[in-house]
Amino acid sequence: MSSFPVTDSDTVGIMNAVNYLLSGPAGLGQNFEGFSNYNTGYLSGNNRPPFSTLEYTYTCTGVIGESTIIAGDNKGLIVGMRVGGHGITVGTTIVSIGTLTTDGSIIAISNPVIDTINNVLNFRFVNHPWLYQTPISISTAEMLDERTFKYTFATPYTPSIDGTKDTPFYIGQPIMVSGVTNNVYNITFTEIGVVECTVNYVIARTQNIYTMQSISSGGTVELRTTTLPTDSNPAKYNFIHTDCNGIATVNNGTDRVFIAAQLTNTLTTESEAFTNITAYSVFINRYSLTLSNDINNPSYIVTYDKTLTGKLRFFTESFGTNDTQEYETVFTTVIDSPGIGYYWYFIDIAFNTTQGDLVVTNSKLGLRSLTTQVVKQ
Repeated sequence: MSSFPVTDSDTVGIMNAVNYLLSGPAGLGQNFEGFSNYNTGYLSGNNRPPFSTLEYTYTCTGVIGESTIIAGDNKGLIVGMRVGGHGITVGTTIVSIGTLTTDGSIIAISNPVIDTINNVLNFRFVNHPWLYQTPISISTAEMLDERTFKYTFATPYTPSIDGTKDTPFYIGQPIMVSGVTNNVYNITFTEIGVVECTVNYVIARTQNIYTMQSISSGGTVELRTTTLPTDSNPAKYNFIHTDCNGIATVNNGTDRVFIAAQLTNTLTTESEAFTNITAYSVFINRYSLTLSNDINNPSYIVTYDKTLTGKLRFFTESFGTNDTQEYETVFTTVIDSPGIGYYWYFIDIAFNTTQGDLVVTNSKLGLRSLTTQVVKQ
C-alpha cells in the first residue's frame, strides 16, 4: 500500500507509490456509463443492437377533419412512425414533422383526425417486435450468398388487425429454421439474424460461411424466446438483452465496478392449456469485450463472462390467452471485481416454462436504467 509522505530512504514506499500512479486514475466514478429511459420500449430479442424499439408518448391536440396534430414534443419522432390513441384512425402514420417551438410541433398525419384530440398519443415504429411467432411453412429456401439465406413463405403472412404486427419477424431477431429438405438451410440465426422481412419472405444472415447450395423446399421458420427444459440442461436460460447496459474499463486488479439497475417490464403471455411452473428471471450479466482479428471488419467480440446476480419469479397458476402482468425489479448496488479488461454489463431477462404451452409474446419495458461506475482502491 502506498504511503504519504515518502522519504528518500523509503524504497518500498517509493515503489508502491509509483505502482499506484501507473495503475490508472484515482477517484470515484471514472468510466461512468449507463442508460436510462422512461419511454416504452418493446424488447426485440436481438443478440445485438437494437435491443428494443422505443414508443414515445406526448400530449397532443387536434381538430376533427384536419390531417395535422400539435405535439408537445417531437424528440425521437421520424417520418413513417405509426400514431395511436383517441381520435386517431388505426394505421395512421407520420407524414412530416414541424420544428419544435414553445407552442409544440405540428405533425402531419396520413389520416384526418376523427375526434377532438386533447390527450396523450403514442408514436412507434410501424413493425412492432414480438417475441414469439408460430411456425410458418416455407415454399422455397435459397442462398443469396455464402452467409445470406432467403425463405419464401408458402402463403403470405396476414398482418394483425390492430396494426401492431405487420410482418412476422423484426430486424435482427434470431429466427429458427427446421425441416427444409436440404439440411444446410436448417439454421438458428443467433449471430446476425433477420436483415429483411415482408409478408412474403424473410432474409437472414449468419457469421458462418456456407458452400452455395441449390434451391430447396419444405420446412418451417419460427421465433421462440421462451425456453423449454432439456434432459441435459433442465435450467437452461436463454438470455435476452435489454437496452439497459453500460461499458466499464478496468485498469488494474484493485478496481471495483459498482452496478445499479432497475427494470419495469410488462409481459404478455399466451397459453391454451394449464402451465404448471413458469419462471420470469432478471439478471445482471457481465460480458467481456475483446478485439477481433479480422482486419477487414475490426470490431469487438462479445463473450458471456459471468452472471453477477439475479431475481427469479415462479408461477404455478394457469395463464389464459393474452394475459398481461407488470413486474418491477430493482438492484440497489452490485459490486463486481473482474480482472483487467473491457466489460459490457447488461440487464438480461429469460423466460422458462417446464410444462404446458405458455409463451411470452411481448415484453414492454417501462421505467428502466443501468449504471456502471469504476472505483479505484
